[in-house]
Amino acid sequence: MNYKFLASLATALLIVVGNVTAQQKVNIKAIVDNPGAYVGEVVEVVGIVTQFVQEDYVTGAHYLLEGKYGGIIKVKTMSNAEPIQNRMYYVRGTVYIENGIPFIHEISKILLDDTKDTDMDGVP
Repeated sequence: MNYKFLASLATALLIVVGNVTAQQKVNIKAIVDNPGAYVGEVVEVVGIVTQFVQEDYVTGAHYLLEGKYGGIIKVKTMSNAEPIQNRMYYVRGTVYIENGIPFIHEISKILLDDTKDTDMDGVP
C-alpha cells in the first residue's frame, strides 16, 4: 500500500473537516452591522435574552439576544428548553438572512453564570 498517498489523503481530510467545523467567536453588533460576512458561518456569541416567542411545533420558537456592545439578533431554536429572560447565554449557531434581517439558527446554548467576567465577544 502506498503510505505517502494515505498520509496525503488523511491530511487533506483533516483540512476539510477542520474548515467545515470552523466557527467564529464574534459579537452580535458585528453580525447585525455586516450580516453578509457571516451568512452560512457557524458563530459563537454571548448576550442577554430579552424576549422569548413560542411559535409552533413546526417552526419552533425564537428569542432575542442583545449584545453588550449593541445589536440585537433573533435566534431561532427548535429546543424545548426555553431560555430565561434577562439572563446571559453563550449561543452557537449558523447565521442566515431572512427578508433582509440576519438571524442565528441555534445549534446550542448555555446559560452563563452572571458573576463570571465575559467580554461579550464570544466565549468567556
